[in-house]
Amino acid sequence: MAKLSNCTSGHSIYLRAQHVFGRDPLSDTLLDSPGASRLHAAIHWTGQRWELRDLSRHGSLVDGVRVPTACPVPLRLGSLLSFTADGCQRWCVEDLAGPAPMLLPLDGGTPVLLGGANPLPPELQEALRLVLGERGQWLCCHARGAQPLSEGEEVRMGGRRWCFASGTDPHLTPPGLGASMGLDGPTALELRVSLDEEHAWLKLHHFGHVLDLGERSHHYTLLTLARMRMQDAERGVSTEAQGWVEHGRLASMLGIDGPHLNIQLFRLRQQIAQAVPHPLEPPTLVERRRGALRLQALPCRVLRGQTLQGSYEPWRLAQASPWADARSS
Repeated sequence: MAKLSNCTSGHSIYLRAQHVFGRDPLSDTLLDSPGASRLHAAIHWTGQRWELRDLSRHGSLVDGVRVPTACPVPLRLGSLLSFTADGCQRWCVEDLAGPAPMLLPLDGGTPVLLGGANPLPPELQEALRLVLGERGQWLCCHARGAQPLSEGEEVRMGGRRWCFASGTDPHLTPPGLGASMGLDGPTALELRVSLDEEHAWLKLHHFGHVLDLGERSHHYTLLTLARMRMQDAERGVSTEAQGWVEHGRLASMLGIDGPHLNIQLFRLRQQIAQAVPHPLEPPTLVERRRGALRLQALPCRVLRGQTLQGSYEPWRLAQASPWADARSS
Protein backbone atom coordinates (compact mmCIF):
# COMPACT_ATOMS: atom_id res chain seq x y z
CA MET A 1 0.00 0.00 0.00
CA ALA A 2 1.21 3.50 -0.81
CA LYS A 3 2.78 5.51 1.99
CA LEU A 4 3.63 9.20 2.40
CA SER A 5 5.61 10.79 5.23
CA ASN A 6 5.38 14.41 6.38
CA CYS A 7 8.74 16.13 5.93
CA THR A 8 8.22 18.29 9.04
CA SER A 9 6.65 15.97 11.60
CA GLY A 10 7.76 12.60 10.23
CA HIS A 11 4.15 11.40 10.52
CA SER A 12 3.26 8.72 7.96
CA ILE A 13 -0.05 8.15 6.18
CA TYR A 14 -1.27 5.27 4.04
CA LEU A 15 -3.28 6.09 0.94
CA ARG A 16 -6.79 4.90 0.28
CA ALA A 17 -7.71 4.14 -3.33
CA GLN A 18 -9.24 7.64 -3.51
CA HIS A 19 -7.49 9.88 -0.97
CA VAL A 20 -8.47 13.53 -0.41
CA PHE A 21 -6.29 16.21 1.20
CA GLY A 22 -7.81 19.46 2.49
CA ARG A 23 -8.97 21.65 5.36
CA ASP A 24 -12.38 20.02 5.50
CA PRO A 25 -12.68 17.88 8.66
CA LEU A 26 -13.97 14.97 6.56
CA SER A 27 -10.85 14.88 4.34
CA ASP A 28 -8.81 11.68 4.47
CA THR A 29 -5.78 13.77 5.44
CA LEU A 30 -6.47 17.08 7.17
CA LEU A 31 -4.28 19.98 6.05
CA ASP A 32 -4.27 22.28 9.08
CA SER A 33 -2.84 25.30 7.31
CA PRO A 34 -4.40 28.63 6.24
CA GLY A 35 -2.87 28.21 2.78
CA ALA A 36 -4.78 24.99 2.12
CA SER A 37 -8.15 24.84 0.37
CA ARG A 38 -11.13 23.02 1.84
CA LEU A 39 -10.68 20.39 -0.87
CA HIS A 40 -7.05 20.84 -1.88
CA ALA A 41 -5.85 17.76 -3.78
CA ALA A 42 -6.72 14.15 -4.44
CA ILE A 43 -4.52 11.11 -5.05
CA HIS A 44 -6.19 8.14 -6.67
CA TRP A 45 -5.26 4.69 -7.91
CA THR A 46 -5.91 4.22 -11.65
CA GLY A 47 -5.52 0.46 -11.54
CA GLN A 48 -1.89 0.76 -12.67
CA ARG A 49 -0.40 3.73 -10.84
CA TRP A 50 -1.07 6.54 -8.37
CA GLU A 51 -1.93 9.98 -9.75
CA LEU A 52 -2.34 13.37 -8.09
CA ARG A 53 -4.86 16.02 -9.13
CA ASP A 54 -4.80 19.57 -7.84
CA LEU A 55 -8.25 20.80 -6.77
CA SER A 56 -7.17 23.99 -5.00
CA ARG A 57 -7.09 27.71 -5.65
CA HIS A 58 -3.44 28.15 -4.69
CA GLY A 59 -1.94 25.08 -6.36
CA SER A 60 0.05 21.97 -5.49
CA LEU A 61 3.65 21.11 -6.37
CA VAL A 62 5.31 17.82 -7.25
CA ASP A 63 9.10 18.02 -7.03
CA GLY A 64 8.87 21.80 -7.18
CA VAL A 65 6.73 21.91 -10.36
CA ARG A 66 3.16 23.18 -10.15
CA VAL A 67 0.56 20.59 -11.09
CA PRO A 68 -1.57 21.72 -14.09
CA THR A 69 -5.24 22.23 -13.28
CA ALA A 70 -7.39 19.14 -13.99
CA CYS A 71 -4.34 17.27 -15.28
CA PRO A 72 -3.41 14.07 -13.39
CA VAL A 73 0.26 13.76 -12.49
CA PRO A 74 1.76 10.29 -11.86
CA LEU A 75 3.65 9.89 -8.59
CA ARG A 76 7.17 8.50 -8.39
CA LEU A 77 9.00 6.93 -5.50
CA GLY A 78 10.83 9.68 -3.62
CA SER A 79 8.73 12.51 -5.10
CA LEU A 80 8.16 15.54 -2.88
CA LEU A 81 4.58 16.82 -2.68
CA SER A 82 3.88 20.37 -1.47
CA PHE A 83 0.36 21.54 -0.72
CA THR A 84 0.98 24.94 0.93
CA ALA A 85 3.49 27.74 0.50
CA ASP A 86 4.47 27.77 4.21
CA GLY A 87 6.25 24.42 3.83
CA CYS A 88 4.25 22.76 6.62
CA GLN A 89 2.45 20.42 4.23
CA ARG A 90 5.34 18.77 2.40
CA TRP A 91 5.13 15.02 1.96
CA CYS A 92 7.61 12.48 0.62
CA VAL A 93 6.44 9.43 -1.36
CA GLU A 94 7.91 6.38 0.40
CA ASP A 95 5.91 3.52 -1.12
CA LEU A 96 3.81 3.17 -4.28
CA ALA A 97 2.32 -0.28 -3.85
CA GLY A 98 -1.30 -0.60 -4.97
CA PRO A 99 -4.17 -0.20 -2.50
CA ALA A 100 -5.20 -3.10 -0.31
CA PRO A 101 -8.15 -3.74 2.04
CA MET A 102 -7.18 -2.54 5.51
CA LEU A 103 -8.27 -1.04 8.80
CA LEU A 104 -6.96 2.47 9.39
CA PRO A 105 -6.64 3.49 13.07
CA LEU A 106 -8.47 6.78 13.64
CA ASP A 107 -6.03 7.73 16.40
CA GLY A 108 -3.00 7.30 14.11
CA GLY A 109 -0.58 4.42 13.81
CA THR A 110 0.02 1.53 11.47
CA PRO A 111 -2.97 0.12 9.56
CA VAL A 112 -3.94 -3.53 9.68
CA LEU A 113 -3.87 -5.27 6.31
CA LEU A 114 -6.76 -7.65 5.72
CA GLY A 115 -6.36 -11.07 4.14
CA GLY A 116 -7.16 -14.70 4.77
CA ALA A 117 -10.04 -16.26 6.67
CA ASN A 118 -9.35 -14.41 9.93
CA PRO A 119 -6.90 -11.61 9.18
CA LEU A 120 -6.97 -9.77 12.49
CA PRO A 121 -3.97 -9.96 14.82
CA PRO A 122 -4.63 -11.69 18.19
CA GLU A 123 -4.92 -8.44 20.14
CA LEU A 124 -7.86 -7.37 17.96
CA GLN A 125 -9.76 -10.65 17.93
CA GLU A 126 -12.61 -9.97 20.32
CA ALA A 127 -16.19 -10.97 19.66
CA LEU A 128 -15.99 -10.34 15.93
CA ARG A 129 -14.15 -11.41 12.81
CA LEU A 130 -13.62 -9.79 9.44
CA VAL A 131 -13.93 -12.21 6.53
CA LEU A 132 -14.12 -11.91 2.76
CA GLY A 133 -17.51 -13.07 1.49
CA GLU A 134 -18.19 -15.09 -1.64
CA ARG A 135 -19.18 -11.96 -3.58
CA GLY A 136 -15.93 -10.21 -2.79
CA GLN A 137 -17.33 -7.97 -0.05
CA TRP A 138 -15.81 -7.82 3.44
CA LEU A 139 -18.12 -8.92 6.26
CA CYS A 140 -18.02 -8.13 9.96
CA CYS A 141 -19.04 -11.35 11.71
CA HIS A 142 -20.29 -11.36 15.32
CA ALA A 143 -22.75 -13.20 17.54
CA ARG A 144 -25.76 -11.60 15.85
CA GLY A 145 -24.68 -12.57 12.34
CA ALA A 146 -22.67 -11.06 9.48
CA GLN A 147 -22.86 -7.44 8.37
CA PRO A 148 -21.32 -6.11 5.11
CA LEU A 149 -18.71 -3.40 5.58
CA SER A 150 -18.96 -0.21 3.52
CA GLU A 151 -16.08 2.01 2.44
CA GLY A 152 -15.19 4.37 5.31
CA GLU A 153 -17.31 2.55 7.91
CA GLU A 154 -16.09 2.76 11.51
CA VAL A 155 -15.19 -0.45 13.36
CA ARG A 156 -14.60 -0.53 17.14
CA MET A 157 -12.36 -3.23 18.58
CA GLY A 158 -9.31 -3.62 20.78
CA GLY A 159 -10.39 -0.50 22.63
CA ARG A 160 -9.73 1.57 19.50
CA ARG A 161 -11.67 3.04 16.58
CA TRP A 162 -10.79 1.97 13.04
CA CYS A 163 -11.89 3.03 9.56
CA PHE A 164 -12.47 0.32 6.95
CA ALA A 165 -10.83 0.88 3.54
CA SER A 166 -11.83 -1.64 0.87
CA GLY A 167 -8.78 -1.09 -1.34
CA THR A 168 -10.99 -0.40 -4.35
CA ASP A 169 -12.06 2.93 -5.82
CA PRO A 170 -15.72 3.24 -6.82
CA HIS A 171 -14.83 6.54 -8.54
CA LEU A 172 -12.26 5.04 -10.88
CA THR A 173 -14.57 5.19 -13.91
CA PRO A 174 -17.53 7.57 -13.54
CA PRO A 175 -20.72 5.74 -14.54
CA GLY A 176 -22.11 6.73 -17.93
CA LEU A 177 -18.86 7.92 -19.49
CA GLY A 178 -17.46 4.51 -20.29
CA ALA A 179 -13.94 3.19 -20.13
CA SER A 180 -13.61 3.37 -23.90
CA MET A 181 -13.58 7.17 -23.71
CA GLY A 182 -10.81 7.23 -21.12
CA LEU A 183 -12.57 9.91 -19.09
CA ASP A 184 -11.38 8.80 -15.67
CA GLY A 185 -10.94 11.29 -12.87
CA PRO A 186 -12.94 13.06 -10.18
CA THR A 187 -14.96 15.46 -12.39
CA ALA A 188 -16.43 15.08 -15.88
CA LEU A 189 -19.30 16.55 -17.90
CA GLU A 190 -21.91 14.87 -20.07
CA LEU A 191 -23.88 17.31 -22.25
CA ARG A 192 -26.77 16.35 -24.51
CA VAL A 193 -28.67 18.57 -26.94
CA SER A 194 -31.85 17.89 -28.89
CA LEU A 195 -31.69 17.54 -32.67
CA ASP A 196 -33.38 20.94 -33.10
CA GLU A 197 -30.85 22.54 -30.70
CA GLU A 198 -33.71 23.84 -28.53
CA HIS A 199 -33.07 21.80 -25.37
CA ALA A 200 -29.86 20.97 -23.49
CA TRP A 201 -29.27 18.57 -20.60
CA LEU A 202 -26.31 18.23 -18.24
CA LYS A 203 -24.96 15.36 -16.15
CA LEU A 204 -22.10 16.14 -13.78
CA HIS A 205 -19.84 13.30 -12.62
CA HIS A 206 -18.06 14.46 -9.47
CA PHE A 207 -16.04 12.12 -7.21
CA GLY A 208 -18.27 9.14 -7.91
CA HIS A 209 -21.55 11.07 -7.70
CA VAL A 210 -23.62 11.20 -10.89
CA LEU A 211 -25.68 14.39 -10.71
CA ASP A 212 -28.44 14.58 -13.31
CA LEU A 213 -29.06 18.33 -13.54
CA GLY A 214 -31.80 18.04 -16.12
CA GLU A 215 -32.72 20.51 -18.84
CA ARG A 216 -31.94 24.20 -18.35
CA SER A 217 -31.39 27.11 -20.74
CA HIS A 218 -28.01 27.83 -19.16
CA HIS A 219 -26.87 24.31 -20.06
CA TYR A 220 -26.86 25.42 -23.70
CA THR A 221 -24.40 28.16 -22.76
CA LEU A 222 -22.11 25.51 -21.26
CA LEU A 223 -22.63 23.33 -24.33
CA THR A 224 -21.52 26.20 -26.59
CA LEU A 225 -18.35 26.69 -24.55
CA ALA A 226 -17.65 22.94 -24.68
CA ARG A 227 -17.99 22.88 -28.47
CA MET A 228 -15.62 25.83 -28.85
CA ARG A 229 -12.98 24.14 -26.70
CA MET A 230 -13.35 20.87 -28.61
CA GLN A 231 -13.02 22.63 -31.96
CA ASP A 232 -9.85 24.42 -30.86
CA ALA A 233 -8.39 21.16 -29.56
CA GLU A 234 -9.13 19.41 -32.87
CA ARG A 235 -7.37 22.23 -34.75
CA GLY A 236 -4.26 21.82 -32.62
CA VAL A 237 -4.61 25.06 -30.65
CA SER A 238 -2.43 25.05 -27.52
CA THR A 239 -4.09 24.13 -24.23
CA GLU A 240 -3.52 27.64 -22.87
CA ALA A 241 -5.40 29.24 -25.81
CA GLN A 242 -8.18 26.70 -26.31
CA GLY A 243 -11.80 27.75 -26.03
CA TRP A 244 -11.49 31.42 -25.09
CA VAL A 245 -14.35 33.61 -26.37
CA GLU A 246 -15.13 37.25 -25.71
CA HIS A 247 -18.11 37.84 -23.46
CA GLY A 248 -19.94 39.96 -26.04
CA ARG A 249 -19.35 37.48 -28.85
CA LEU A 250 -20.70 34.59 -26.79
CA ALA A 251 -23.82 36.59 -25.93
CA SER A 252 -24.31 37.34 -29.63
CA MET A 253 -23.88 33.66 -30.55
CA LEU A 254 -26.58 32.74 -28.03
CA GLY A 255 -28.92 35.51 -29.19
CA ILE A 256 -29.00 37.23 -25.79
CA ASP A 257 -27.52 40.40 -24.31
CA GLY A 258 -24.60 40.67 -21.88
CA PRO A 259 -26.63 41.00 -18.65
CA HIS A 260 -28.72 37.95 -19.61
CA LEU A 261 -25.52 35.96 -20.19
CA ASN A 262 -24.29 36.95 -16.72
CA ILE A 263 -27.58 35.73 -15.23
CA GLN A 264 -27.20 32.38 -17.01
CA LEU A 265 -23.66 31.93 -15.70
CA PHE A 266 -24.83 32.80 -12.18
CA ARG A 267 -27.66 30.26 -12.40
CA LEU A 268 -25.20 27.60 -13.57
CA ARG A 269 -22.90 28.24 -10.60
CA GLN A 270 -25.86 28.28 -8.23
CA GLN A 271 -27.25 25.00 -9.58
CA ILE A 272 -23.88 23.25 -9.26
CA ALA A 273 -23.34 24.56 -5.72
CA GLN A 274 -26.75 23.28 -4.61
CA ALA A 275 -26.35 19.88 -6.29
CA VAL A 276 -22.88 18.85 -5.07
CA PRO A 277 -23.12 17.05 -1.71
CA HIS A 278 -21.09 18.06 1.34
CA PRO A 279 -18.12 17.92 1.96
CA LEU A 280 -17.21 18.03 -1.73
CA GLU A 281 -16.41 21.44 -3.13
CA PRO A 282 -18.41 22.44 -6.23
CA PRO A 283 -16.19 22.35 -9.33
CA THR A 284 -15.54 25.48 -11.36
CA LEU A 285 -16.92 24.77 -14.83
CA VAL A 286 -16.28 28.15 -16.47
CA GLU A 287 -12.90 29.88 -16.40
CA ARG A 288 -12.71 33.67 -16.72
CA ARG A 289 -10.21 36.32 -17.64
CA ARG A 290 -10.72 40.00 -18.46
CA GLY A 291 -13.54 40.25 -21.01
CA ALA A 292 -13.48 36.55 -21.95
CA LEU A 293 -14.40 33.09 -20.71
CA ARG A 294 -14.09 29.41 -21.62
CA LEU A 295 -14.94 25.92 -20.43
CA GLN A 296 -12.61 24.79 -17.67
CA ALA A 297 -10.16 22.00 -18.60
CA LEU A 298 -12.48 19.17 -17.62
CA PRO A 299 -13.15 15.94 -19.51
CA CYS A 300 -16.49 16.10 -21.26
CA ARG A 301 -18.52 14.67 -24.09
CA VAL A 302 -21.34 16.12 -26.18
CA LEU A 303 -24.23 14.13 -27.63
CA ARG A 304 -26.67 15.45 -30.24
CA GLY A 305 -29.76 13.36 -29.85
CA GLN A 306 -28.26 9.94 -29.12
CA THR A 307 -25.18 10.41 -31.31
CA LEU A 308 -21.79 11.30 -29.87
CA GLN A 309 -20.78 14.62 -31.42
CA GLY A 310 -17.42 15.06 -29.73
CA SER A 311 -15.35 14.63 -26.59
CA TYR A 312 -12.58 16.49 -24.80
CA GLU A 313 -9.84 14.83 -22.74
CA PRO A 314 -7.56 17.58 -21.37
CA TRP A 315 -4.66 15.49 -20.08
CA ARG A 316 -4.30 13.69 -23.42
CA LEU A 317 -4.14 17.01 -25.23
CA ALA A 318 -1.82 18.84 -22.81
CA GLN A 319 1.21 20.30 -24.55
CA ALA A 320 4.59 21.47 -23.25
CA SER A 321 3.93 19.83 -19.88
CA PRO A 322 6.77 18.56 -17.66
CA TRP A 323 4.59 15.49 -17.06
CA ALA A 324 4.05 14.57 -20.73
CA ASP A 325 6.75 11.90 -20.82
CA ALA A 326 5.60 10.36 -17.56
CA ARG A 327 1.97 10.17 -18.72
CA SER A 328 2.89 8.43 -21.94
CA SER A 329 5.24 5.94 -20.30
